Amino acid sequence: MPLSKHLRSEIVLGPLSRQDLHSKLVCKASNHERATAVEQSVQIDMNYAPTCAPNQQRVYGVAKQENAEIRCIVDANPPDVEFKWTFNNSAESIDVQASHISRLGTSSVVSYTPMTELDYGTLLCVATNRIGKQRQPCVFHIIAAVRLESLRIAPTKSGQPMHGGRSAAIWMYFVQQRNNKLMGIVTIREMAVTPDRGRFSVYSRWKLISMVWHRMFMHHCNIVC
Repeated sequence: MPLSKHLRSEIVLGPLSRQDLHSKLVCKASNHERATAVEQSVQIDMNYAPTCAPNQQRVYGVAKQENAEIRCIVDANPPDVEFKWTFNNSAESIDVQASHISRLGTSSVVSYTPMTELDYGTLLCVATNRIGKQRQPCVFHIIAAVRLESLRIAPTKSGQPMHGGRSAAIWMYFVQQRNNKLMGIVTIREMAVTPDRGRFSVYSRWKLISMVWHRMFMHHCNIVC
């Protein structure tokens, strides 16, 4: 009667980083009785406190009495998180009321409407899960802006200031719509602008994001071309 033995093998890993999450370990075993190795895989999982997700919009230009939705996204495991928002300016720090906060998974949106100059400042977003509290808050800057109805570029004499003598600048961001890859930035000082055609393909669909800024307002719009 053949006898079988249950053999056990262990491996100690460490230290692990966030990049190791969801990596797969494969254990293979074979002997002279079996030509084909038997394998078993284990996926690495780890729990960690929330951290701020990258590539978020951090600056919002909002006019007085205009409602803005500020979105905060965190990376956390387990993803069951609670959010707390705090507003800071040069005079005080105030917790945002829960009625202005919504949550969906690991993201939270606060509905914010500045009414006076004191309502401009920074919003801090902090998330907590069962592992712990977020160490560094996500910071969002709320700045004063006047929203324009549309962006119209009109020819001006070279060197002539725009918008009633106030200095202004216009930035054009050329973004490939398929993958949101930034391919070029053009600063408009005069009205004739020719992008570098060598970097653009006529077979791609493009999104042109324009932003106008001076000390009185900031305006942006999207144009698909």
